[in-house]
Amino acid sequence: MGDLGTWVLVLTVAFLLGALSWAVPSPRERRLARMRQLAMMEGLDIVIGRDGDPPGVCYRLACAPSFPGWSLRTSGGKHSGAPFHAGWRWETEPAPNALSLDIQEALIRALEALGPLQDGCVRSTLTGVELWWDEQGGAEQINAVRGFLYTLQHSLAPSTGAQSRGT
Repeated sequence: MGDLGTWVLVLTVAFLLGALSWAVPSPRERRLARMRQLAMMEGLDIVIGRDGDPPGVCYRLACAPSFPGWSLRTSGGKHSGAPFHAGWRWETEPAPNALSLDIQEALIRALEALGPLQDGCVRSTLTGVELWWDEQGGAEQINAVRGFLYTLQHSLAPSTGAQSRGT
């Protein structure tokens, strides 16, 4: 085999190795796949955001909350709603006045147990409760997210009753 044949062989092997390494997931991608699989085994749905959604990935717990239609964002987000607790602000109105004090206190306890998030968003929708976050951490953070969403689901259950204050 001449010099040209050697170069063709080297370039072919380099090309194949490059294509193979591109197809193999990175350590970060493997960590995210494990986290998402664990979350799905815990009963959570994973939704990758689209345009108009909060940044990050949505971890959703399907339920029928008694008071849907509100959201909170951490102060890292670009919004200027009324302050709620420890850097969280209301993104929608009139949630601060519509949720009972019991529900607001349960939400505060759940947020404190969750811990700080860089740019998080919590939503109560017609189909469930959601946490949008940057997926930092590992299995212990998934446990915190799961606990947070189940606490929120329980607090917003129709039997709890999201009563209006002052009415």
